[in-house]
Amino acid sequence: MLDVFAQTGAAGFEQFLLLGLVMGSLYALIALGYTMVYGIIELINFAHGDLFMLGSFLALGVAIQLGVTTAASSTGAVVGAVALMLVTAPLACAALNVATDRVIYRPLRSAPKLTVIVSAIGVSFVFMNVGSLWLGTSPVKFPDLVPDANLVTAAGVRFTWKDLMVVGVTVPTMVALTLFVKFTPLGKAMRATAQNPTAAKLMGINVDRVIAVTFAIGGSLAGVAAV
Repeated sequence: MLDVFAQTGAAGFEQFLLLGLVMGSLYALIALGYTMVYGIIELINFAHGDLFMLGSFLALGVAIQLGVTTAASSTGAVVGAVALMLVTAPLACAALNVATDRVIYRPLRSAPKLTVIVSAIGVSFVFMNVGSLWLGTSPVKFPDLVPDANLVTAAGVRFTWKDLMVVGVTVPTMVALTLFVKFTPLGKAMRATAQNPTAAKLMGINVDRVIAVTFAIGGSLAGVAAV
């Protein structure tokens, strides 16, 4: 890496920094939902990545149904399509995640860890096959709705509207999630459940409800990242 910096100079470092910021934002949205579930019920939810995939397919379906398939479409149509995706995909992924918990994971709360892990792997295979039936197994071309124009004038540095959108969506989402977990009663209940579910239940916290909300938040974050 040091050799690369030496060859590319300051512009190369700035480009790597921006790239890390954008890619890190995407990874954070996906990883947060994954780690929140693990932190509360210690479930390695192998199906989370496949949920992200289904959210991407749903966002693509919304774009196709609206007839917005290129950045050459009118600005209003593109903004409307992206806004609708940012509502539809998170809601659908949250609902699917909660339904999965209610049907598959909740009955296995007291089961051995291996049973739950195998169930999560099974859910992952189900989601993968749903995606295969939905759009097939051939490579899918996603529409370039956001212009790919460079917003930075510095030589050797590239930061596009797509990158700006990723950061512009991720940062407010992360801030809102942080405020929710730290300052709301439900967020306090989530922290208590993560620390000791049994004690939280004895203190009157509806642990199943807290876990369902956690799955909903995790699914919605995957849906936002999918868009």
